[in-house]
Amino acid sequence: MWSLVLVAASVAGVAALWPALPAYAVTNATGAAGITAYVPVVPCRVVDTRGAGGPNLTMTARLAGVCGVPDDASAVVVTLTVPAAPSAGFLTAYPTGSGEPLASNVNFERRSTIANTAAVQLGAGSLTLTSNVPTDKIVDVVGSFVLVGHARSGRFAAVTARRLLDTRTGAKVPAATTVTAPAPEVPADATALAVNLTFTDASAPGFFTAFGDGPRPNVSTGNADAAGQTRATFAVVPASSSLHVYSQSGAHVIVDLVGYFTGPSAPDSTDGLFVPQSPSRVLDTRARPGVPIIAGGSAEVSVVGGAAVWSNITAVDATAPGFLAARPADARGTATTSTVNAASAHQTIANAAITSLANTGMAILTQSGAHVIVDVAGLFTGDPTGSPPLPVFTDETIGQSAGGRPIVASHLVGRTAGPTKVLVLGFMHGEEQSGLTIVNALRSAAVPATVDLWLMDTMNPDGAVSHQRGNAHGVDLNRNFDGGSFPWCPTPGCGTGASPADTGKAAMSEPETAAFSTFVRREQFDLVVSYHEPLDTVDCSPHRGDRLTAICTAYATSSGIPFNRSGYIDLSGTMTNSYMQANPGQWAFTVEFPATGVGDVAHHLAAVWAAAAAVGS
Repeated sequence: MWSLVLVAASVAGVAALWPALPAYAVTNATGAAGITAYVPVVPCRVVDTRGAGGPNLTMTARLAGVCGVPDDASAVVVTLTVPAAPSAGFLTAYPTGSGEPLASNVNFERRSTIANTAAVQLGAGSLTLTSNVPTDKIVDVVGSFVLVGHARSGRFAAVTARRLLDTRTGAKVPAATTVTAPAPEVPADATALAVNLTFTDASAPGFFTAFGDGPRPNVSTGNADAAGQTRATFAVVPASSSLHVYSQSGAHVIVDLVGYFTGPSAPDSTDGLFVPQSPSRVLDTRARPGVPIIAGGSAEVSVVGGAAVWSNITAVDATAPGFLAARPADARGTATTSTVNAASAHQTIANAAITSLANTGMAILTQSGAHVIVDVAGLFTGDPTGSPPLPVFTDETIGQSAGGRPIVASHLVGRTAGPTKVLVLGFMHGEEQSGLTIVNALRSAAVPATVDLWLMDTMNPDGAVSHQRGNAHGVDLNRNFDGGSFPWCPTPGCGTGASPADTGKAAMSEPETAAFSTFVRREQFDLVVSYHEPLDTVDCSPHRGDRLTAICTAYATSSGIPFNRSGYIDLSGTMTNSYMQANPGQWAFTVEFPATGVGDVAHHLAAVWAAAAAVGS
């Protein structure tokens, strides 16, 4: 029996390779329903509470033996629609009798009409729908999964995502019109196509239906509820000579092929079969200090045990209009297809996806920035491809900010005393977050055996959320340390490095500086590297001798950032001087990125290792 194991373990990314955010550790090896093959059905509406029952919180619908679904179906593919929602909320589908999971399928706003596709494991032939506010519910069944040991038909075969249709190169699809996409290059007897449909610049509210040859079924695939809207929706469509999309009210239509389900001419195999489960949440970036994935950033989630994953991906509180793109974790570069589209800032919206897996799992890329939630409905059997497994980090909350947010440090699993102990701090000033790019790239890097690596995104989660220099008290934390030979001084500044910044009520008055100092005193790091911007220098104190000069020079040489001997870090109340004063023979320095950005991230990774090597030389 196949086992299903989901482990959200790490992240990766760089400036050109998509900067990312921290690790999320979740394991789920329960609830698997066995190995199944896909069996298409003629799309059919099985629930519409607008006609009977009306708005409700929870309802159960029997699917096995209904609308052509086999009596022994283990799971179904359905389109779930919330029409004219009375208030904002979410809808979750799950196997009847299993208990409501921490997951969602449809996120809706007040008065919106919105749909999403879901693969749902059945419980005693039924599924349960729960919404957190009373609302009408529509369920259209489009396919099913039945238990098998191996199969020819019904196995998922991924393809490199490719665009089949994009009407933006010409005229918009008129209202009450069907547009046909070119025939995809898949086997002639493929049973179904897995596609992502995007409807953009809608002419008016209305629905869209994707279907194969023959009459258009009385179901919907997606909905627009306002003129000018852009929405994406995943669909599994019965395969035929052509793929058709009907637009009720008019829009541009984009169709991206992500895979297909095999037909009877395919080899008999166990690869590509679906192992459904009750939904499991494997990523929620809201759980960390409140920093969304930055624009152009990514989060990587290690999903173990298959070749592809069916998940529901939610963009939460989008920073600006834009898209998310799901793909294998080792696929880099610019995204050519989208998975979820946010039409406005602060929108929360979801879409299903089947995503091929690398050995390192999957990656969620953001165009404009957002929090991201990933809920997994099951895996497709087979071997992943790609790079070696990601390194695994464990998280430790070392304290809380002035605003009550957790301050988190991550430690590379398996490293003990002996190697050079290094802490890399992404940023402490909330408006200087470029260092996240390096910290997150380090989370998926090959770490030398000589380095015991610790990472911190930030010691200032308040500033991270507000994009302000100080914490919730307005204190510049890099002027609040005791400072060692350059001690703390009160606002408006005194002594070396006088600053108009708020330095706090006393040295170490802030919970962030106190927590950080306790943490580094406990761990006794051989080297602390702290990132700032935009002065374009490796900032090294001239007062700490030849060893620190050699360490800073090693970083500067590898990174290409100039070496500064004048010592901007020799200011009152800085972390670096405080750390070195309290821990003789241990070293700390600052890297200031230029205003133009991080540059070549690979060079910065090499620079961290070079600086660590210089510590022990």
